[in-house]
Amino acid sequence: MATVRLYLDRRAVGDGAPAPLKLALTQGGSTAYIGLDVKVMPWQWDPKTEKVTARADKAGINTYLLAMKARAMGLLSRIDVTGMTTTQVKDRVKRGLQL
Repeated sequence: MATVRLYLDRRAVGDGAPAPLKLALTQGGSTAYIGLDVKVMPWQWDPKTEKVTARADKAGINTYLLAMKARAMGLLSRIDVTGMTTTQVKDRVKRGLQL
């Protein structure tokens, strides 16, 4: 069973720059990421609650993020991921989300 979480990808971002938020799809110990076209400063992200904080537009962003995560989880519940690689799962979810 694949899992979905929201992830702030700070790997390729310099200090003081906004980082992209992504859906992290994990299956069998491997993770693939789907970009969501949302960037926030690291101090504006709470990884425990998976929510944007300290922004005037946080309510809208959090609603969008929650909806995208829910849609991805819904897609995963309808497809058989047995025997699929994490990349194949990501591609299937990405097509379903139309990203």
